[in-house]
Amino acid sequence: MQAVFLFTKRSIMGNTVHKSQITNNKSQINSKFQCPNIRNVLNFEFRSLAFIWNLVLEIWDFRFFSPRMEKKSGYTMIDMVVALAIITAISAQVLINFSGLNDGAALHRAGQELALNLRKVQNMALEVAQIEGQTTQSPPGVGIHLSTNSTGYPLFADYTHDFFYSTTIGSHDIPLPNATVQFSRNVKIKELKAQDGTIYGDTDIIFSAPEAVMTITRPPTPLLPLAQTNMLTITLEAPSGQTQKIIVRTSGQISIK
Repeated sequence: MQAVFLFTKRSIMGNTVHKSQITNNKSQINSKFQCPNIRNVLNFEFRSLAFIWNLVLEIWDFRFFSPRMEKKSGYTMIDMVVALAIITAISAQVLINFSGLNDGAALHRAGQELALNLRKVQNMALEVAQIEGQTTQSPPGVGIHLSTNSTGYPLFADYTHDFFYSTTIGSHDIPLPNATVQFSRNVKIKELKAQDGTIYGDTDIIFSAPEAVMTITRPPTPLLPLAQTNMLTITLEAPSGQTQKIIVRTSGQISIK
């Protein structure tokens, strides 16, 4: 009885340690993946693999330990079909989730790149940099032009200093050389929202030299005048439907959520 009690106690303690190790490993995995979309995908895949593994064990028990079946060496056609079905299910699940992970990574990279390009034009305004190959005169402002549903954006020099990017004939606003950015994996700009909730179709974020003062404007249209806002929320969207928000304030703060 004492031996049985010790064996049972050790088994319970072993199971407790095993469960704590599983909990610690799970917490470490969650800490590595701070993006909620990636964490949800991984949790779903863990549950799917656990279901498939339980199915394999049930088939194994039925095949080799059922009293109604006679044990035979080798594999039957049913064994081969079941194995192929399991391999196909796992492969399909991995491919589907791999695509979602790639979209999430591309979305995160697009947000980081947009924030870095905003800092880039800010530094150009502070340096009063000249535009190579265009003119020896430094522009009074440098900015980024954003459009809803576009998969990229240009960096431009605001030579007219009218605080918006004009593409009309005769305009002096010019894009910077080799500075038209394209998002990867068809990430696009889903929405541009001002501080008061107004949705902008086009938006220009301009830094005026030499203090690099930021101005966020909506270009004028035949029906609407030039509009300004102190905060802009940029929503990026991946083809899978995942989104990421970049908040830009005229005080110079840029945050990614």
